[in-house]
Amino acid sequence: MISINETPTSWVVPDTSITPSWVRGEHQSVAIRLSQHKPVQALCKAFQGVLVSTSANPAGLDPAMTAEEVSAYFGNQIDAIYDAPLGGASQPSQVRDIISDTLFRA
Repeated sequence: MISINETPTSWVVPDTSITPSWVRGEHQSVAIRLSQHKPVQALCKAFQGVLVSTSANPAGLDPAMTAEEVSAYFGNQIDAIYDAPLGGASQPSQVRDIISDTLFRA
């Protein structure tokens, strides 16, 4: 049984063919998260939409924890940085399959 708790969790769900290929890549699924992070909620509410996001680090490198670190990683490849307080989690979010409850990242 899948339990939804306060641990930040991204859920891998089957793609319903409405997700653009640039979001899901070569996968037949997409990861979604209902964020409990107040700055993210405020941003989504302000423009009445959802965010498409990736990690704030290139694969294999430590997560960027400041706007300066994001800029150092990505330079002119990004249009803007939303410089808001982090959520305070000491670990990356969980990634779980919504159907099988397989844990991809703890």
